[in-house]
Amino acid sequence: MNKSLLTIFIVFLWSLSFQSKAVEINTLEEIARAQVINIGFRNSSIPYSYLQTPDSKIPIGYTIDICNKIAEAIKTNLKMPNLKVNYILVSGSDRIPKLLDNTIDMECGSSTHAKERERFIAFSTSIYIDQENAVVRKADNYRSIKDLDGKTLAVDPGSAFAASMRLQEKREDYHFNRVYVADQEEAFTKLLNKKADAFVIGAAIAAGLVTFKGKEEEFGLLHEGLADMPTAIMFRKNNPQFKALVDSTIKELFSSNEMEKIYKKWFLDPLPGRNGAIGFQLSEANIKLFKSPNDEAADDGIPFSVKVFTYPTWTWSLSIVAFYIFASIFGMYAFRSRVHKNDDHEKKDHYRFSEKPLDALGVTAALILGFTLVTTITTYNHASDLVVNEANAISLVQKNTQGFSDADRTEIRELLTQYVNIVVSQEWLDQMQGLPTVSFPGNKVLDKIHKKVVSLDITKKPELSHEKDLLLDNLTTVYSARTERLFAASPDSNIPPIMWFILVMCSFLCIIAVYLIGFTGHHFHLFGVSSVSILLALFIVLILYTDRPYLGPKAISSEPYVITVENFIWK
Repeated sequence: MNKSLLTIFIVFLWSLSFQSKAVEINTLEEIARAQVINIGFRNSSIPYSYLQTPDSKIPIGYTIDICNKIAEAIKTNLKMPNLKVNYILVSGSDRIPKLLDNTIDMECGSSTHAKERERFIAFSTSIYIDQENAVVRKADNYRSIKDLDGKTLAVDPGSAFAASMRLQEKREDYHFNRVYVADQEEAFTKLLNKKADAFVIGAAIAAGLVTFKGKEEEFGLLHEGLADMPTAIMFRKNNPQFKALVDSTIKELFSSNEMEKIYKKWFLDPLPGRNGAIGFQLSEANIKLFKSPNDEAADDGIPFSVKVFTYPTWTWSLSIVAFYIFASIFGMYAFRSRVHKNDDHEKKDHYRFSEKPLDALGVTAALILGFTLVTTITTYNHASDLVVNEANAISLVQKNTQGFSDADRTEIRELLTQYVNIVVSQEWLDQMQGLPTVSFPGNKVLDKIHKKVVSLDITKKPELSHEKDLLLDNLTTVYSARTERLFAASPDSNIPPIMWFILVMCSFLCIIAVYLIGFTGHHFHLFGVSSVSILLALFIVLILYTDRPYLGPKAISSEPYVITVENFIWK
């Protein structure tokens, strides 16, 4: 267990030497060197960040006003009053990659500060607490998320709301059909064309979109919202000076009441380009934020039953064993206080009676525990095989580059190494903590490799056509293996709740049956009950250990990826 954790830690340190350049960039120094601040914006995240008309070049909105204040603070800090501000359009799917590859310095849209995103980027102090809601047609009379069960949702796959919908399906046993969209504008078009029943997004964006489109009579929001979602500005990690400057600027806006003026402009006054206003008064959560700014992430929705296993294995396993021992001994004393054996004849009857339930319960418990243990061990081994299969497929991609130019081979090799580093140092940590493994950098790197392979020129060497086909085949294998691993990395138990109930009840009934043995000595009885309870508790611990292969410090090692890089890519 500790060895597995140590391996992950060593691999993480090793991977730092291969991290992408974007992580190492000092943002303030880069801005000073380039003499430009690159701000990412959304074109339809009303009222946060949007274009007033399709021909507009400069975005407007609540977040844009705040970011313009930050830009002024950066100019003052760098003593560069003529520093250029450059606005770059981003989407829900490419905003994080554009931060990581240094295309933009900060993203000023409507991004939710989600816990799982902290693996990739950093967040400012929250600028607004939005509430998850949905744009729906008023005629459909949908009042809550429950009414959307079985309906079609327009989903931006790069948004925090996409993950929230998956969580709702798991928690409440809902099922949503999906049509995928690139942004809010496309989602609204799907609603207008009746190709979707709802678009789940922040309430402010939903209301802003409806108001800006002039469709207040036709569209509205659900009557019952969902979770609070803190909105913040995103920028690259490992930039403490930049974060300090951004946070101090935002906190100054709050303390000087300037933020209230900006809020009134975009949430209470008519929107530029429309006569209508969103009309959102400050909620209780936002009143607290305006008084006490913070950079707390949204609740990741991970249940306690998952979080507990992210701690060292000995903590939760020892707790289970201790609980079994305490419960069995307490039950034994309660049993002895009520059942008295006054003579030898009664003791003999007690012995004879205990044989049957002990035999029946012992055999039943052994069969159930044994079958479950074998099943979970099989699952654990399969999860380990998935890791090996993905690592092998990565090595085969590099092997198939033989015969191509050194420049092509080097580029593919570096991209494969970058992908492995993302898997080891980011995805694995997410899997171990039970977070959704939505790796935007990982997906983007694989797409880069695919585009590179497709673009390989073999006109001068037609004999390499077979190698190119093999490259594409093995790259497809990497995609498939990755998909299987991400599915297998779900923190949910593979054992149905009813099975857990039977396992626990069988083990306790088996312990209760030991009470009937009626040892002549108190110490023998205590020893017998404790031994059986410890044995059964250890079986439960072992089942839990193997049930979720990628969860917690006990997780399957990512070492096969490291071996692949060292022996088959950088050989």
